[in-house]
Amino acid sequence: MLLAASCEGEDDDASWGSEFEDGDNSEEDHTDKEIDSITYSAIKCMHQVALTPPEALEHGPEHDASNTGIPHYIHACNGMRVRLQPLVVAALNHPDMELQHAGLVEREGLSLAAAMKHNRVVQAINLSGNSLKSAGDTLARALEQNDRVTQVRIKAADLTPAAGTSFGALLRSNCSITLLDLSSNKLGDRSLSALLLALCTNSTLRHLFIADNGMAALSARACQNMLPCNTSLRVLDLSWNHLQLSDIRSISGGLAGNSTLQSLNLSWNGLSGSNVQRLNEDCFLAFTRALDTSHSLTELDLSYCRISETQAVFLCSAISTNKGLTSLKLDGNPIGDSITHVHAKLRARQESVATFRYSANGCTSNRSKARGFDDLNPSGHYRLDVSIAEDLRVLRILEKQAKRSDGEAWRSESCNGERFQYLPASGKPWRIPLSGVVELDFVLLDGTKAEAEASEEAFKSLTEIMSKNSDEEAKIDILQRACSVMTFSVRQAINMLFMFSLESCREKALVMLFSRIIDRRNLWLCNKAFSERSRLNLQRRLGARFVMMSDAPVSGRFWLDLSKSNDRKVLQLMMEDVEGEVTDVKLLHHNTTVYQADKIDMSRLQGELVDSWSEALSAGVVELCYASSGKKDAQEQDKVRRVHSRLQDHTESSSSKLMTTTREGTAQMKI
Repeated sequence: MLLAASCEGEDDDASWGSEFEDGDNSEEDHTDKEIDSITYSAIKCMHQVALTPPEALEHGPEHDASNTGIPHYIHACNGMRVRLQPLVVAALNHPDMELQHAGLVEREGLSLAAAMKHNRVVQAINLSGNSLKSAGDTLARALEQNDRVTQVRIKAADLTPAAGTSFGALLRSNCSITLLDLSSNKLGDRSLSALLLALCTNSTLRHLFIADNGMAALSARACQNMLPCNTSLRVLDLSWNHLQLSDIRSISGGLAGNSTLQSLNLSWNGLSGSNVQRLNEDCFLAFTRALDTSHSLTELDLSYCRISETQAVFLCSAISTNKGLTSLKLDGNPIGDSITHVHAKLRARQESVATFRYSANGCTSNRSKARGFDDLNPSGHYRLDVSIAEDLRVLRILEKQAKRSDGEAWRSESCNGERFQYLPASGKPWRIPLSGVVELDFVLLDGTKAEAEASEEAFKSLTEIMSKNSDEEAKIDILQRACSVMTFSVRQAINMLFMFSLESCREKALVMLFSRIIDRRNLWLCNKAFSERSRLNLQRRLGARFVMMSDAPVSGRFWLDLSKSNDRKVLQLMMEDVEGEVTDVKLLHHNTTVYQADKIDMSRLQGELVDSWSEALSAGVVELCYASSGKKDAQEQDKVRRVHSRLQDHTESSSSKLMTTTREGTAQMKI
C-alpha cells in the first residue's frame, strides 16, 4: 500500500517526498535531486511490475509490454534470493545502462542477465568495476538473443576465462555490437584466442579493448589470422599484455594483410625477446615492414615498450615512408643517444605531413641493467659488492652525486657493517675501498624541474592499472616505470600510497616518488599514511627535514643524523621554539647510547648534548620526541585540515559520476 501511495502522485512530482521538506529547498544540492530522481524512477518501475499478473512472468517477453525485461529480473531475483536493486530496475528502462562501480556481485549479475535476454530498450551497457565472475559468461549468452545492444563495457569486473569464449560465440551470431571493452579481466591466452578468432566472420564490431588480459603466443597467432579476414575493426587495444617480440612478429603478419584498422595500442608491453640480439632485431623488423605497407593505420601507441636505440631507428625509417600514420606515441622508451636521430626523422615527417603528431617524452636515458638501479630516479636502498663490476659502476655513479651534495645524498652509509661518514668533520671525503660491501640509502635531493603534476587523465590511467594488481611488488614495478617519465603532486602521491596494503611497500613507494614530487615542501602531509615506526624509517632514508617539516618541525618522534647538515637544521629549528618540549632523548654513537634524558629544557638542548659528548653536533644520531608550542601545533593542524579538505574535494569532483547503491537501495557517491 505504501508503494502504491508513493506512485499515485506521479502527476504531481512536487508533492513526492514533501513530508521530508524543511522550509525553502531552493538551495537543494543538485546531486541529491539527481539521486532522488533515479530512485523515484526505479520505484515507479517496480510499482508497475508489481501490478503485472503473475502468469505474465511465466510466458516470456511477449507479455512484457515495456520490453524492459524487468519482470524477468524480479523473477530471477526471487528465485536466487537476491535483493532487488532499484538502480538496476531504473537502468533496464533507459537506453544507456550506466551501472559501473555499482557494487554488483555474481548473483545480481545473473539476475540482470536474465532481464537482458528479453530487454529491447537498452542500447549501451556499462558494468565496469563490479564483481560479476561467471555472470559475464551468462550475460554474453543472453545477448545472443538481443539485437538492440550496440556497446558493451565490462572492464575490471573479475570475469572468468569462460567469458572470452562466450563473447566470441556472441560476436559470431550478433550483428549489432560495435564496441566491446573487456579490459583488465585476466581472461587468459586461450580465452582471448577464441574471442579474436570469432572476429574472422564478424562484420560489425569496430572497437575492441582487451588490455591487461594476459595475452600471449596463442592469442597473438589468433590475431594474425583475424586481421586479414576482418574488414570492420577500426580500433584495437592490446596494451598491458606483456607481449614478447615473437608475439609482435605474429601480429605484424596479420597487420600487413589488413586494410581497415586505424588505431593500434601496444603500450606497456615489455617486448622482451630472445637472448640472441639478431633474433630480436628480426622480430622488430617484421613489425616495421608491416607498418611500411599499412596505409589504413593512423594511430600507433608504443609507449613504455622498452624499445631500444636500434629498434627506434628501424621504426623511424618505416614511419618515414608510411603514408597514413598521423599519431605516434613513443614515451618512456630507453632510446638513449638515438633520441636526436629519432626527433630529426619524426620532425621531418611533420614538415611533410601537416597532420602528423608524435610524443617521445622520457626517452633520453637508458636504464641501468643493475638490479634495482634506475639512473632516471636513483633514490632507494643499495647494497653493493665492490668486487662485482656492475655494482662498482653503480657505486661510482652514486659517489658523484654524493660529492655534488656534500654527502647529503647518502644516508645510513656503512661498509662491511661499520658505519662511516661520506664527508666527516675533517672535510676529507670517503674513498671507495678495493673490496667489501657498501650499504647506503641514496636520496636524489635535486628533485624534479617540472612545474606541473601529471594530468588527471594520465594519473587516472596509472592508478587504474595499479589497482588491478593484487601483488604489491607488481605495483612497485609499475610505479617505478611511471616515475621515469611522470611527476606528481603530494595529493597524487598520497592517493598512490594508500593503494599499498603493506607499510614496507608504502615506504618503498614514497622513496621512489620523492624526487618526482613537484611540491616537496608539503611532503610531511604523507605522514598520515604511516605508523610511527615507518616514519622513523623514512627519516633515516630521506631525512627528517623532508618527512617531518613544513615551515617548522611538526610534533612527533625524530631520528636525526647529526653528520648531515639538513638534520642539524631541524634540530636548530626545534631549539628556536623556546615554548616547545623535548622528551625521551637518546644520543647514540656506533649504536651505543652515550647520553639519555627523559626531558630537556629547550633552551639547554644544545648545551646538554655538547656537555655529554663534544662531537655531538658533527656526528652521531639523536632520537627524541618533540612537541611544538601550542600556537604552532594549531597552525599545523589547521593546515592539515585545509590540505586534506582540498584533497577530498578534488577526489569527489573527479569521481562524481561514479555511483554505488547499498543493499537498501540508497544511492551514494563512490570515492
